[in-house]
Amino acid sequence: MEVIISDDASTDETRKILSEYVEKYPGFFKLLLPEKNQGMNICTEEARRIAQGRYLAILEGDDFWTDPRKLQTQLDFLDSHPEYSGCCHRFRFVDRFGQVCAGFTFKRFFSGDIYTIKEAEAGFLPSQTSTLMYRNFFYENEPLRQAYLQCDSIGDMKIALTIVLFGPVYCFPEFMGVYRYVTSGGFSWSATTKEQNLSLTYEYWREERIRYARETFGVILHYREMARDIVYHAYVLMLKKPTKNNRKVFWELFSKQPQKAFTIIFLLRKTIGFPLRKIINRKGR
Repeated sequence: MEVIISDDASTDETRKILSEYVEKYPGFFKLLLPEKNQGMNICTEEARRIAQGRYLAILEGDDFWTDPRKLQTQLDFLDSHPEYSGCCHRFRFVDRFGQVCAGFTFKRFFSGDIYTIKEAEAGFLPSQTSTLMYRNFFYENEPLRQAYLQCDSIGDMKIALTIVLFGPVYCFPEFMGVYRYVTSGGFSWSATTKEQNLSLTYEYWREERIRYARETFGVILHYREMARDIVYHAYVLMLKKPTKNNRKVFWELFSKQPQKAFTIIFLLRKTIGFPLRKIINRKGR
């Protein structure tokens, strides 16, 4: 087992703590310590590039694992089930103070037990990134690494797609980790993009994953449901804030829809059903 830690030029005492661990456990840690901030994606790829293990598990800095046998459980499963490309588990949401967000969830996280390309194309993630363990497809596979890097898409969707294109992902029902979800006062994705209209970016990422799957794996994907959801997202933002930019974004996305009449019906159904979904969500919590 190797522990690779990529510290993105942090300004607290992280590096001091890391050096103490290296001294305490010689030969166990590999440290990546750039002098200047490079960003999460570059740091993640650098760590993945030097990883030599047959399996990879990623733990992002603001999340944590809660089961001491998490890694062993996942490793044992992958060793005994070669037909699976990876596995994951359930997790709990906590806020910036570590308090559990009771009843909170994201619909984009898969709730079943076997995640396949069908679920990926429907826009689901197998689970949160820090719950994953998957086979190291990137080891001594430079063509895949370069194709992956050239796919300009958000990381969690891209890695989930890559894994499932090699085979299904098993989802353990046990809770073995925590995802820190922060929407304000931090530098997480959720906090920094809360007020932005990213609909065109979502569409661009969708098109990039379609290209990546086709050119690298010879697999044709459409993400039709996701495409409609992106249009609906832009539509809602336009209704909430009918600015010139929000109107422009919506009409640009709507113009790309191959079946515009169907899209109009879809938007009307979602709009009419919105109050009912709010009531159901409140009762669920």
